[in-house]
Amino acid sequence: RASVFVMFEDRAPHRVRTLVVGTMIGELGFYVGAPRSATIVADTDCRIIRVTPDDIDRLEADHPHLALEFHRMIARRLCLRIHDKDHLISGLMRGMRRV
Repeated sequence: RASVFVMFEDRAPHRVRTLVVGTMIGELGFYVGAPRSATIVADTDCRIIRVTPDDIDRLEADHPHLALEFHRMIARRLCLRIHDKDHLISGLMRGMRRV
């Protein structure tokens, strides 16, 4: 297990998520070259597999069908995250209207 922490202005880091086995992280930064938006801290011993741009280039050259499936998997994950964020924002907006 690992925890995801984000910084909100002058506040202490805030834990926003717990990661479990099989979780992929860093794909947004990987694809768009954006700086990391969170800090990950291991809560237990973790095994990390790092995928570099060179790894993806080799996969695309040597196994294009697998590369296509990899990119599709990432696209689905990113879309699900956007979907989840949309629901979160909608809920926050509903809560703000009650005030």
